[in-house]
Amino acid sequence: EESALFPVVFNLATRSRITSNATCGENEPEVFCKLVEHVRIFPAENRHCDICDIRGSNRKQSHPITNAIDGRNSWWQSPTISNGRLMNYVQIDLDLGQVVNCIFFLIIILAYFLLL
Repeated sequence: EESALFPVVFNLATRSRITSNATCGENEPEVFCKLVEHVRIFPAENRHCDICDIRGSNRKQSHPITNAIDGRNSWWQSPTISNGRLMNYVQIDLDLGQVVNCIFFLIIILAYFLLL
């Protein structure tokens, strides 16, 4: 009987170094809202906004880039565009620490509103 051979799947990101050039709340506390709040079909009373503050004592308000790969139910929050047009171009670098020959990459991106 024939069977398919599948390679071992594992998460390279958990053992890597991740950096970004900007993160919400890294310079001062910052208010952010879910992106869908800008769509007019959602009433204002359903708005969900919060504060991000990496330097503060409230860990629930800290959303550093390391949250993107730590395996916990947390997330990285980019700065809002209210900080200027440069915030449209945020860069994330993932250093795997070695040359990796891969045939297939699976990148999973969960939007913040899906985590609520």
